[in-house]
Amino acid sequence: MMGRKLISTLIAVLLCACARETSVSLSEPSFSPETAAGLFSSVMPEYDTLSKEALIQLLQLDSGTVESASAALGRNGSPEMIIAVKSVTEQDALKATEKLSYYAETLKNTAGLYNPGQLSLLENAWTYTDGTYSFLIISSSADDLKAALIQSLETAGK
Repeated sequence: MMGRKLISTLIAVLLCACARETSVSLSEPSFSPETAAGLFSSVMPEYDTLSKEALIQLLQLDSGTVESASAALGRNGSPEMIIAVKSVTEQDALKATEKLSYYAETLKNTAGLYNPGQLSLLENAWTYTDGTYSFLIISSSADDLKAALIQSLETAGK
């Protein structure tokens, strides 16, 4: 439960940074996944979220290795997204990051065939592992999101 809350909080902090609004405290007890979705709306008016189960299936992860997972995805053909996975072990996190990289590469290859205008955004997809956490960021504000993510992880003592 704590891992799911931290992932949701990290996504919210990232989305706040992208929207250039006040950041959310990682210890804020009233934070929920719905808060992250609401914040994402300031960056992208239309978005979808995915459940842990949907992400496990999409990324072809072993469900026993995933403690929690969350995603905010652009709609209407937008490839922009933030995916966060909290794995059971650091080794599981490295495998999850490999799956996130493979997913980003698959999106890039598909865009190359069907929507070449998205290639530059997808070529700058960023995956990151920190302890038992794995992340994928694809965004026109990726640099801001990366900085906010790293700062949030440092603040949380990860």
